[in-house]
Amino acid sequence: MVDMNSKRGPDITLAPELKEQDSITHFDVASSLVNVGIGSRELNNTNDKIAYTGMGLALEAGSAPYSLYPREVKGMDVGGVLGDYIYLVANSRFLALSYEQKKDEKNRQFSEKCGTWSLLARCPHGHRFAKKLFCGREWCLECRDQTHNRRIARWLPKAQQLEAMGYWVITFPEEVLPLLRRPRVWAEVGRKTVRILRSEGFTRGLRRWHWFGDENTRFRPHLNVIVEGRYLRRGKLELVKKHLREGILPVGIRKALGDKEMVINYSYTKDPAKMYHILKYVTRPTFLERDWDNEMAARLWNFRNNAWWGRWTGEAKWQINSKESENMKAANSLGKGICPICGEKITWEKKPIDSTWLMIWGAKDLGDGYYELPPDETGGPSEVEELKK
Repeated sequence: MVDMNSKRGPDITLAPELKEQDSITHFDVASSLVNVGIGSRELNNTNDKIAYTGMGLALEAGSAPYSLYPREVKGMDVGGVLGDYIYLVANSRFLALSYEQKKDEKNRQFSEKCGTWSLLARCPHGHRFAKKLFCGREWCLECRDQTHNRRIARWLPKAQQLEAMGYWVITFPEEVLPLLRRPRVWAEVGRKTVRILRSEGFTRGLRRWHWFGDENTRFRPHLNVIVEGRYLRRGKLELVKKHLREGILPVGIRKALGDKEMVINYSYTKDPAKMYHILKYVTRPTFLERDWDNEMAARLWNFRNNAWWGRWTGEAKWQINSKESENMKAANSLGKGICPICGEKITWEKKPIDSTWLMIWGAKDLGDGYYELPPDETGGPSEVEELKK
C-alpha cells in the first residue's frame, strides 16, 4: 500500500496478472486501486545465470560441491528466487534437474539436500560450534521442521516476558486478495497494523504472515499478531477493530467492498501451555507445497516475514518443559551470536564447509542444525585452518 501523504507520486500500474489470476469477480475494486494509488512493481529477475555475489561466493546451476568451499566467482547476476546464496548451497544439485524431475518424488534422492554446507564459529574461550545452512523455504521437506524450531527459539524469550498473551488474526475479504501478492504490500500492511495497535496501548508484540489456511491450497494470506494481552470490553474491542479496518485499507477500497470487510479476531490467555501453543502455531510454516502458487513462491524471496516491536528487556514470567527449554536456549544463543556455554560473543566464519566434516569431527548435535565441536587437540576445526592455507 502507498502512503497518500507521500510527496512521491504513487505507482498506479496494476499488474496484468492480477486481473487474470482468478475467475473471481472483483466488481470495481481494480479501478479503485488506481484511484487510491495501489500498484505493483515486477521483480528484476535474470534467469541466464544463477549466482550470488554478495559474499563473493557463487555456484552455477548443476555444479557439484565436492570441494570444501564453493568456488569464488564475481560479476554474476542474481537469478531471481533461486539466486540467493543460502538456497544455492542448500540445493545446488536440485537446480540442475528438469521441472518434471523435480516433481517426480523418485528423483528427489538425486538432489542435494538442505544442510549440505555449514558455518563454523568460536568464542574467545575456545568453545566451537557449527550450524547447518538451510534454505528456509516453508515447502522444503528437509529443513522445514528445523527452521520452524529456530523461529520458536528466537521468539520464545520475548514471549516468556508476557504475563498474559493477546492474539490478533486479521483476515481479508476475497476481493482484496489479488492486492496481497506483493512484498511491499505485506510490509506496509504489517507496519500499519503495528502503528494502530501501538496507538491502542499494545506497546510490544510480534507479527507474522500465514500464506495459506489449514485446509486450503489457494493463496490466502492472513496476519497473525502476538501482543501483551489484556481483557478488552466489547465496546473497546469493537473500537480497536474499527480503527484497524479503517487504517489498513484505503477508503476507496472500503467503499468498493461495500458491506464486506476484514474479519478480525482477538483472544487472550494467561495459561503458559496455551501461550506456548500460540507461539508454535504462529511461527509454523503454511506454504507447504511450492506448486500451490509458484508465482508467490518466487515473490517470497528475501521477504522478512518475522517482525517485532517494543522493548524486551524483562525477566521470563513463565517456563516450558526443561529439556525442550535447554535445546531452545542453545539455539537462541547461537542464533544471536552468543556462546551458550560461557555467554561470550562468538564469531562466525564467512566461508561454509562441507557438513560431512561435522560427522568426521564427532560434533555433538544440539538440535535444529546446531552442533558443538570438539577442541583442537581432538582433531577438530583446526584441520580447516590447514586446508585454508
